[in-house]
Amino acid sequence: MLIRPCTPADESAVIALWEACGLTRPWNDPGRDFARKMAMQPELFLAGVVEGRIVASVMAGYDGHRGWMNYLAVDPALRGRGLGRALVRHVEQALVALGCPKLNLQIRADNAAVGAFYARLGYAPDAAFSWGRRLVEDGPGPQADRALPRLRLMIGNRNYSSWSMRPWVLMRQAGIDFEEVMVRFDGFGPESSFKRTILPVNPAGTVPVLIDGDLVVPDTLAIAEYLAERFPQYGLWPSDARARALARSACARMHAGFQALRSACPMNIEATLPEIGALVWRDQPAVRADVAAIEALWTGLLREHGGPMLFGHFSIADAYYAPVCLRLRGYALPVSDSVAAYIDRVLALPGVRAWIDAARAEEDFLDFEEPYRLRR
Repeated sequence: MLIRPCTPADESAVIALWEACGLTRPWNDPGRDFARKMAMQPELFLAGVVEGRIVASVMAGYDGHRGWMNYLAVDPALRGRGLGRALVRHVEQALVALGCPKLNLQIRADNAAVGAFYARLGYAPDAAFSWGRRLVEDGPGPQADRALPRLRLMIGNRNYSSWSMRPWVLMRQAGIDFEEVMVRFDGFGPESSFKRTILPVNPAGTVPVLIDGDLVVPDTLAIAEYLAERFPQYGLWPSDARARALARSACARMHAGFQALRSACPMNIEATLPEIGALVWRDQPAVRADVAAIEALWTGLLREHGGPMLFGHFSIADAYYAPVCLRLRGYALPVSDSVAAYIDRVLALPGVRAWIDAARAEEDFLDFEEPYRLRR
């Protein structure tokens, strides 16, 4: 691949590439973005060319303190061939030549899976939040306003973080607008990037964390309760007092219980481990007892409330047990037909499907989260 600076004649091809990669947004006019970069350090606006066609691009810059990188794009049909890596390394070399000590980049909340790509190149989350204020409106004001939701949810790796999954699925399935901040698990020691990022926000050093203005709400159950009060119109708890009490009890039971199942069968969305499940089922009576208790709980609630979810309509309780559905299915643990049907319905929910798809796209194998696999 030939890497060269962009020219004004490249505008249509570069914007078409951005659009093919899903990088354009209504509040950012791509034509204006192209023109602004051509007027400011154009030598750091790079195109990757293969057989005369622009198949990759990146914007870079240096402000005298930090280097920045934006709009990294690679033709979707050519991904996996090292083109993105080559562009990033080219940018790094160019910035080092200018005396730049550190390169920063931002990842959109709806493109968090790309974090795995940057992690492979040696990048890691900083212990900082990204703040911004738009000075020039490229698109309609309401569009830009919608791009900056008030709520922020800090989560860990989707493939492994069951506690992060619960409020994320709850908010996504209910239609509550929020910005996701994914903090990659790189270890849980005090010097890990994960801890250095989380501890200033949540002294417990755990995810998930919900941020609403100046209010910080850690802990999954506390987040669920806060959302139910903050958005009563979504009916996150059942409206009936008896059902509401049972739903809270079911969530509290999940919050504190089923330790054997959680320990022996940690969530791992991209893995299918029926052989491990068979051994766990054979050798660990505590796991069998946990599954029997879950069976009894779900069967009773489905019978009492008529399905299709535990309390009729989707509620916090279904979000709470969605990771359990993934465990039961991923380890192929035996369940009754009615429970298997409920699992199917939960895994088909759009909010759950979105989490699963993003987890599989992460492609981020963490050996300290993998008791049963040596590699992907």
